[in-house]
Amino acid sequence: MQQLNATRLNYYLSLILIFFLQGCASTNSDQQKTPEWVLTPTQDTAQYIYGIGQGTTLDEAKQHALKTLASKFSVSVNSDTLHKQSLHNGRTDELFSQEINTHVKAIEFTHFEQIKAEQVKQQYYMLVAINRQGFINNNKSKLAAIRSDISTMLADVNNKSKIEKLYVYNKLQKEVTKAEPLLYLIAVADNSFDMTPYSKEFYSYSQKENELLLSTKFSIKSDQKTRPISNLFTDIMQTYGFQVTESNQSDAIIELNGKVKNSKHFSTYNSRIDFNFRVKSNQGNIYSKKDYSLNGASITSNQAAYENAVNKFLTLAKTREDIYLILGFEE
Repeated sequence: MQQLNATRLNYYLSLILIFFLQGCASTNSDQQKTPEWVLTPTQDTAQYIYGIGQGTTLDEAKQHALKTLASKFSVSVNSDTLHKQSLHNGRTDELFSQEINTHVKAIEFTHFEQIKAEQVKQQYYMLVAINRQGFINNNKSKLAAIRSDISTMLADVNNKSKIEKLYVYNKLQKEVTKAEPLLYLIAVADNSFDMTPYSKEFYSYSQKENELLLSTKFSIKSDQKTRPISNLFTDIMQTYGFQVTESNQSDAIIELNGKVKNSKHFSTYNSRIDFNFRVKSNQGNIYSKKDYSLNGASITSNQAAYENAVNKFLTLAKTREDIYLILGFEE
């Protein structure tokens, strides 16, 4: 009996040993599947920045490598390492960081080198690189082009009316939004790059817009048929920081004129409102104008259909920039 138990014990120990050796072999085999240059990534240098990717196709591996490369430029923005919250154009540190990182992660590398690629069974691996100085120069060129556009926009701004100046400085914010991520891309690639002068320049445009928002007064005039739209638009303008006041105190007058056509088809009431905006100075100079048609329907009454049409106007404005689009400044 003791001999039988010893035999069984040896049998079980042999099985355990076999499973252990198979596990080790499997682990070694898995490690052999991954190329050594993937397990030990190439370090970035003063000349090149690298990215490694893998995928089930060569193109998938390339895209993953480029995404890995882009992630190196994703920066954590805080008030100590970058510029202060006051230079964020009114945005909080957290929101500003999210906006910058969103732009940075979305960058596309149009100039990169495929250093090496390897297929192991059904998996592809790729190593790509970008030239650090080339990347810096490319983004500096983009930044210079944006600043050139800004200079063009500001060329004769001092000769414009307050409402026209306000519109120009609002448009500048779009250029600043394009320029800010470039500052961080350059700064990550080039430790000697000082973004402070640019940040101060961009912040000054935001300050100027805010000053004009507080000092530029609008009055809104409408006829009876467009009065509900006028009241709604007054609320929308004030929500986005515009100053709406009496006509005798205004710098610009917004006029609304229109007509309403009611009808009934079977059991549905319909209302169509055709109206236009006209923005002009107190002297009668036209700054902008735009025509609109709103349609509403209801099964209860023409008044309800009219109110439904008016409420559609709410969907037109989601940002301060949309106010200018509504008023026709882009046309």
